Amino acid sequence: MSYSSPTLEFSLDILNGAEFDLTKTYGKGETERCVETPWAAETLAKAERVLDIGLAMSHPDYLGLLMGFLEKGGKIEAADIIRPERVQSRYPEGWRDRILEIPVHIGDVRQMDFSADPFDAITCISTLEHIGFDAPSDRADTAFDRPTELNDLPDRSVDADHDALAAFRKALKPGGLLCLTVPGGVGATRKIKDSTGRWAAYLEYGPETWSALTSLPGFELVSQVGVAEGPDGWQKCEPFEDVYQATVGDNGLPRGCIMSVLKAV
Repeated sequence: MSYSSPTLEFSLDILNGAEFDLTKTYGKGETERCVETPWAAETLAKAERVLDIGLAMSHPDYLGLLMGFLEKGGKIEAADIIRPERVQSRYPEGWRDRILEIPVHIGDVRQMDFSADPFDAITCISTLEHIGFDAPSDRADTAFDRPTELNDLPDRSVDADHDALAAFRKALKPGGLLCLTVPGGVGATRKIKDSTGRWAAYLEYGPETWSALTSLPGFELVSQVGVAEGPDGWQKCEPFEDVYQATVGDNGLPRGCIMSVLKAV
């Protein structure tokens, strides 16, 4: 293994049957990936064939979890708007070849149809909130076509979530699981500068947008957990609705996260 971290080791343990104890606090000073990755591990532990949404820009902890899933005999395909080859320098060297071997369907997932060969599970980890904002770029200096001026950011279609989940439903077997995580907070379009100095946007899910999402047809909500970042790390919100009080950090990144599992019905 060419990369390791406490989050990855813990997530691999969960993949192999350990318990994710959400009464504990995780990842002081880290992003929400410290809780999203073990959350995804619980779904991967139940699946054989998975469609991952947004593979190319995944965090190393999550990539390591996918490598562990492959080692256990799991099968992965992916859907993304950019080819992993465009950003392969960000992958740990020891995994790079295997990541690049994963079949990736390139394009807007909302327009893809996997119904002829559906999956056991879909993982969509901190990706749904970007669908409808981002577009691919052919330029050598950036994988995403993002504006340099804030006022040039595109608006997100009001149907983006509906269209994405409709595509996910067609891609799942009846009873198949959608492991979905999104930023949680008051509910707003958040705008940040990316590493190239260009503007990007993502949707933060508040009480109205989240309830609208979970009431879309084709799915039944199995479980949901809200977590928020505090002084000692990421911890479960009790009651769940407290996640909507999470405030975005000074860097524009989420400090609240909603983690859910939905079942295709």
